[in-house]
Amino acid sequence: MKKRLLCLLLSVIMALGSVSVVAFADETPGVTVTGGEGTGEGTTDPVNPDDPENPVTPTDPENPTNPTDPENPTNPDDPAEPEEPVVLPTDPVAIVYLCSTWTGILPHIFVYFENITEHDIQVGAYTCPKGEGVSLGSFGMTVSDGAGVYYNVECYRNRDKEKIGGFLHIQHTVTAKQLEEVSEYIKSVYFWDPLIINCCFFAIQCWNKSGGEKMFPMTVLPNIARANLRSRGATSENINMFVPTPQQVYKQNRIPGTRNPKLDVVTKGSLS
Repeated sequence: MKKRLLCLLLSVIMALGSVSVVAFADETPGVTVTGGEGTGEGTTDPVNPDDPENPVTPTDPENPTNPTDPENPTNPDDPAEPEEPVVLPTDPVAIVYLCSTWTGILPHIFVYFENITEHDIQVGAYTCPKGEGVSLGSFGMTVSDGAGVYYNVECYRNRDKEKIGGFLHIQHTVTAKQLEEVSEYIKSVYFWDPLIINCCFFAIQCWNKSGGEKMFPMTVLPNIARANLRSRGATSENINMFVPTPQQVYKQNRIPGTRNPKLDVVTKGSLS
């Protein structure tokens, strides 16, 4: 009998103690008490001071929607990264001009690519920004950095159009796939030869590989290529080429030990 009374008394004391804890929590601002059913355990959550009845969910540092996480891709404060342009193989990306000018005894034949997109394009080893262009020519005797393929020499020399004589050109639009094909050819050429890879052969190969109406690359007589341009309705007006700085004129060389190209800024003697 005494044991039963003792157990009943302890139960009443424990019940009164639980009521006191809950009453204390209710009087403490910013704290709520929740407990799992049948566990006898509780947790505390911070309370929104503007609305005590709605507890604030604690910030989870691993939560991908956490706006304070600097690595969170959905953070509205982070600047949006520019999307890569989607370019289809058949999309027009450039205009190629097959050009001829007089440089002394023989004419010079070269190509000029004009970027007509809203993004950079790759022409050989050269990255051409939107709104600009790049000329490519094979040189052997009128440069001081060795024979081979040069970028923007013609563009730089063409800045004074009054000194450029006998300008002729034909043109056509180049697709992304055609530009990729001609770029691979450009990057494979590292030398010049008066009978094999002279300016005429190189330029006409670029024209053919970029989708132009096929021409036979006359390797010895640029005069014949010039006459061929006239027979194809070449325009005698000069074109508005990009005007580079001397630091944007390059010779294509190989990276030592590889077959990959690199661009080296030319010396002053190759500019004139």
